[in-house]
Amino acid sequence: MGSVVETHVTDPPAKSSSSGSGVHTETTTSQEGLSSPLVSDNLELCYEPITTFEELMEYGEEDANQCQSNHSVLKDLRRKKTVPLMDTSFSKSKIGLCGKAAGSSDRRPLTLVCHDLKGGYGDDRFVNGSGNMENYVYRNWLMTDIFVYFSHKFVTIPPLGWINAAHSHGVKILGTIITEWDDGVKLCSKILASEESINRTVEKLCAINEDYGFDGYLLNIENVLEGNVSQMIEFASKLTKALKKKSSKNMIIWYDSVTKTGELKWQDALNDKNKIFFDVCDGIFLNYNWNDEKLRSSALMAGDRRYDVFVGVDCWGRGCWAGGGLNTYLAVDRINSHDLSYAVFAPGWTYETQAFQQYPLFDDELWTKCMKNMYFRCLAGSHAAKSDEISEKNQSKTSGSKNGNEHSKDFQVYFATDFSRGYGAKKFSFGKILSDDPWFDLSKQSFQPIIFSSAKCLDYDCNPVQVKFAALYATDKKREDKPSTCLVVAEPKVIYDTENGFSGGGALKLLNSKKRKDFEDPLTSSPIWIPLNIPITASRLTIATIAIWRSVSIHHQLKLYLELGKDGCQNRKILLGSLDSLATSVRGKFFISLQLSQFFGTLPNHLKLSNEALEKNDLTFYFQKNNYDEKELNGWRVSCYLFDIDQVYDEYSSIKSLRVGADGDISLGFLSLGQITHYQS
Repeated sequence: MGSVVETHVTDPPAKSSSSGSGVHTETTTSQEGLSSPLVSDNLELCYEPITTFEELMEYGEEDANQCQSNHSVLKDLRRKKTVPLMDTSFSKSKIGLCGKAAGSSDRRPLTLVCHDLKGGYGDDRFVNGSGNMENYVYRNWLMTDIFVYFSHKFVTIPPLGWINAAHSHGVKILGTIITEWDDGVKLCSKILASEESINRTVEKLCAINEDYGFDGYLLNIENVLEGNVSQMIEFASKLTKALKKKSSKNMIIWYDSVTKTGELKWQDALNDKNKIFFDVCDGIFLNYNWNDEKLRSSALMAGDRRYDVFVGVDCWGRGCWAGGGLNTYLAVDRINSHDLSYAVFAPGWTYETQAFQQYPLFDDELWTKCMKNMYFRCLAGSHAAKSDEISEKNQSKTSGSKNGNEHSKDFQVYFATDFSRGYGAKKFSFGKILSDDPWFDLSKQSFQPIIFSSAKCLDYDCNPVQVKFAALYATDKKREDKPSTCLVVAEPKVIYDTENGFSGGGALKLLNSKKRKDFEDPLTSSPIWIPLNIPITASRLTIATIAIWRSVSIHHQLKLYLELGKDGCQNRKILLGSLDSLATSVRGKFFISLQLSQFFGTLPNHLKLSNEALEKNDLTFYFQKNNYDEKELNGWRVSCYLFDIDQVYDEYSSIKSLRVGADGDISLGFLSLGQITHYQS
């Protein structure tokens, strides 16, 4: 496994401590020209891999008197900064593009994404980010189950930003344990020398996993095992069990490389030569040179563990079906036909081969074409605020009786996002520029929706549209595995605008300047999709959304579509939210007021309203016979929509998604959705 492009980041300066903690401080030159460690708020903390067995054995062994060592000083800091795995914010069931629902993870294919990018540990290694915005970010978290941070160093510790971005989207993130070639033989001999050395190695790897807050390892042994096969099986088994004892969510994935005889020979399949390792781990990552027969036999060999078989797809196309690149979806199609899980390797190919301004478009194209075979994580409510928990000021408005109907309500936020991708040319807050300095910090990546690159994402019958790319790719029809030679993407429908934003690093710009005749059809004109799983369990239910946006013309309008469905069937209903066409209102049954601050319930800490910001920027929206209210804030339109569910309570069982489109060009700076349950007093 490895990157095609021989580009590597500059080696970081030497660590300030030899603790082997995986975090070190870099030095800078002061105004006096003296090199000194950065201190206090300017301390430049940075992650690095563990490169030797001796360094691993030293982990956590600092002298108690050495109070300035990295491990002793930063251990608590890392834990405070690390976001836990937010899987409870998502439903256990997932949904496909065609509306097909899938239950828990043991009944559907999984998607693993392996990061491999320029050797790892670029600007992403900095705990507090960097001033270089032109870095790779991953955004397709809702279709991802496992993310692996990869490098060619012995123990790869995922940097903090990647951990936080993955966890905030409910995705597990793994580090990597790798041994390669002659040096790998020496490393393995030290690890497997005795039962004591195996136990000690397991202990250290578990400590690192717990201290840094990630979810396990990809175990990649790419060297011969000289008489140590049984010891390697013991090591893999003990490591898997020990991590599971720490947390049932931890896992070990074995890479298809060595065989039960100790030979380094990639099988490109699960078979009797490597199943002995699969049996003691949580899954296997197959090499890329597979064919139909190998996949067929792998599924049979796995039995009821078929979704623990992750079939490798190399975006660089090295020996891979269809040649990788923008033809990666053809390999995914083939894997899907065998009902196995996917392991997409090096999707940063888009970043490494394209200019920074262009790579997001190629990224969207790469993943949009794979989506018809993926299952998507559905949001579930993560923040409930009952009326008696709302501020005194707001409470007097929410339980009022202007229409003679006393009532209380629960308000639950399902998601809130300013669409920040973890970088920007500026920093924004409530529509104002906080800083003109570029920045990059994956810990500040907000919730990322699904973005479709093509104009038509689905047809109205809920079947994936086979987008025609014949004019874009020079593919030999006689050879399905021949790589594309023409890299052209469809005209983008959404771009990330870093020059304008409401909050964070920018806004999503929906490009639809030429009005389309079918823009009213949400299944063909909405490039932004947020899958939901909101059960309709109460007749007095209202969905409230906040959208903060602006356009160059009053004739350019934002379009929100709420999609409802029945369990076990494809029957769907679309409710439209816009200035000119909304669902039936609450019809004066209740007087409702909502505050903007209520919709920030699930945003990361760096975007939550401070008391000062709340007083200065909070807005209140009023509803009685209307179901739409709009305010203005620093040049941005703040629109609040209500979708009354009373009318469909008996017909539909759940709310399936929120779709976003536009009639014209608009910039979308913030979006949030919440559920109101009404109680008559």
